[in-house]
Amino acid sequence: MPGPDKEMKKVMLPVCEPIFSTYNYQITQCVVANENPELYTWFINQCVGLQCTNMFLQDLNTPKINIEGLHNIHAMPHLDRIPISLCFSVKYIDQIVKNILDAGYYAAFRNVDDYYMKGKTFYKTMHYYHDGLIYGYDDSKRVYNIIAYDKDFKCGMFETPYTCLKKGAEPKSGDWKFCQLIAMKARRNKINLNIKVIKSKLQQYLNSNMELYRPKSKDLNVYGTAVHDYIALYLDMLYGGEIPYENRDRRILRVIWEHKKLMTKRIRIIEEKLKMDDEISKRYAEIESEADKLRLMYLKYNLKMEQGLLPIIIKRSKEMKKSEEEILRTLILRIERRGDLTCYGVL
Repeated sequence: MPGPDKEMKKVMLPVCEPIFSTYNYQITQCVVANENPELYTWFINQCVGLQCTNMFLQDLNTPKINIEGLHNIHAMPHLDRIPISLCFSVKYIDQIVKNILDAGYYAAFRNVDDYYMKGKTFYKTMHYYHDGLIYGYDDSKRVYNIIAYDKDFKCGMFETPYTCLKKGAEPKSGDWKFCQLIAMKARRNKINLNIKVIKSKLQQYLNSNMELYRPKSKDLNVYGTAVHDYIALYLDMLYGGEIPYENRDRRILRVIWEHKKLMTKRIRIIEEKLKMDDEISKRYAEIESEADKLRLMYLKYNLKMEQGLLPIIIKRSKEMKKSEEEILRTLILRIERRGDLTCYGVL
């Protein structure tokens, strides 16, 4: 316990619902970026496509689907990051975290053992080295405020005792040397909407098919709408038992849903800036809705192992992909018909 003369402090930095929350490193960057509302436009400009790998065709149990441009903790360029190794400093971790937060930085942690982290997904169930973001602390309760994947396997906010973080970061295996903190803060940059960049990225997203990404090696990255075809192939392998149910990736359709959610918002912004009607965003909102329904169907499969749901999901995913391509091609044509976009006050 703190000594009688030690100041009892409580610090709480702003936290929000992340734009993307499938992976902890996405949660971390989205929450930190939200400190500067201008950075939302970076996500609109840059996070347009999808990517995955074909390694599940060989020896991997996941397609590693992701949002193109936000694929790791270092992807978002408008954040300050100060890495701090815990190799020789676990003893002082509480003071380090508090110093970070007192300075107005968020404290991201990496490769800390979930087993000891109260509130985290694998608390007291299995040793799993994972990430999260500390956005506050309270000396009177001796807890940290964390946003990360929680005990219900959802993005959540919860309290973790000081002792848990220290225990989770202690060296216990060959991975201990990689445990680290990253002090993170949003830069005060101003980001302008760039519809030309968005249009180019939409064209790249659409210029994609299974023939282009036909497997040539066991380690091939796939980009664009072909990702939907590979996800359908992954689901078909789950259905056929080539990928065991117990090794399934539960998150794949959440990535797709979150991709569609931001795309709907992106289209609405373009419509408003270029003085279009809202026909395209209304049509695309149906794609977003379908992606959400498929996500929930896949969740039901995950919970109850209802194999019969997989062929339905595969069929509807392919139909959704076709509809999405038609809508986005229409959007590109309408942008091109607007001619000089500077007349609308945008790039």
